[in-house]
Amino acid sequence: MNAEYVVIKLLNRIYEPTKRAVSMAISLAFLPGTIVHVSSHCLAAALFGLDVERYAWFGLPGANVSFGRLFHGDVQIAFDGRPWRALAVTVAPTVTGLTIALATLRSLRRVLPLPTIDTGMSVFTVAGAYGSSILNLPPVEGSVMFVGLWIGCSVAVRSLPDRTDGIRLLEVVCSEGNGLMATRLCADLLFAVSVILGVRFTLQVAALAVLVSGAEFAISMWPYYLVGLASIWYFERDLVDAWRDDRPFRDSTPATRVRLRGAKRCATYGVAPTGDELDRAVDCLDHTDQQIRRLTAQFLRAAAADEPERLAEYASPVCERVVDEWDPLTAIALTRYLVEVTPHADANPIKEAAVAMLADDSDAIQSLSTELVGRLSERNGDALRTHVSDLVERLERESDQTARKNLAVAIRNVARDAPDAVAPYESPLRQFAESREGGDARALDSAIEELQTGKA
Repeated sequence: MNAEYVVIKLLNRIYEPTKRAVSMAISLAFLPGTIVHVSSHCLAAALFGLDVERYAWFGLPGANVSFGRLFHGDVQIAFDGRPWRALAVTVAPTVTGLTIALATLRSLRRVLPLPTIDTGMSVFTVAGAYGSSILNLPPVEGSVMFVGLWIGCSVAVRSLPDRTDGIRLLEVVCSEGNGLMATRLCADLLFAVSVILGVRFTLQVAALAVLVSGAEFAISMWPYYLVGLASIWYFERDLVDAWRDDRPFRDSTPATRVRLRGAKRCATYGVAPTGDELDRAVDCLDHTDQQIRRLTAQFLRAAAADEPERLAEYASPVCERVVDEWDPLTAIALTRYLVEVTPHADANPIKEAAVAMLADDSDAIQSLSTELVGRLSERNGDALRTHVSDLVERLERESDQTARKNLAVAIRNVARDAPDAVAPYESPLRQFAESREGGDARALDSAIEELQTGKA
């Protein structure tokens, strides 16, 4: 059994249910904050006369909204190109959220019998003090206090602009329609918002510390701020570089990642991508950024699962990319895409890619390539007539039973459509079939029968 392939399949089976369970748990934890965040965007847009195209507290925006799939919600607003309005809409959750969190948490602090909080306490000590105080209250009062603490903390954490907000804002300000003056007036505030994205952890810790425990305690938490500042350099350096880049912001690396993540999420849950989204994604197959190539491959695979015939027109550039791709996860996703579209795509580029991947260093990709060869042969066995020797050689070396069956089925289909191409290998195939049991042996027996029928 192919160990690498089995491990990948097992991890995929564990990963998706786990991701959904964690997403739903986070959805519940940040429910009040998500409602305030999304509603603040919508309210600010209404005040400035901007149209809200679609929004969702959970799930996919605009279609197939399902609780727990997208914990932080989403809102898309038709900006009119004026950067100051875009900036106001972007920071609206901060103004509204911090006001609500301040009122809620300050009220709790006045009511709860808390110990004296000084600068020597850690954030965990303060959290424990709140928890102990709530547990010591009568059930009804304790429940009310717990709900208040939940609302205050979740609203405070979700009060800051998220990465998607910053990307959309930068896109508005960097658009060609804005003049130099507008860009200069917004530059400092805009860059501050982009930095907020890099130090969200820092600012959230600081906001909670100030709201819950006071300014002195917030100052004492400087180690947490260092962690947040380090995240600017590591996680958001591409966002800062994009601001300084001469390219259109829409084509920058962070904007491309955000766009591909959204497209992949929509395709995964059945929202058909537009032609423009597909064209832009295919252009990213050769991107220098590994994460962008991987997201592109996963997006194409998800879209092909629902619309293989439509996605088949992009098979040729995918075949060129999959042979040269060194990242195994990207190559696996691209191969899965090819398996889906093979019945509807041109056989020649898929044939060359499949045969090349049979010799790949990754066992998982080799196994997937046998599945691809099998699917291709079902449609057109004659397409593989010049590669029978490669199939037979791989069959003799293959240890995985499923992969052997795929190869045997491919050889049988070639024997059906082009028996003269398989005839020279009848003897070794017969010996192999006699030494095996299972689906691969039965498929080879069928191939030999096809050869006998051709001779007759």
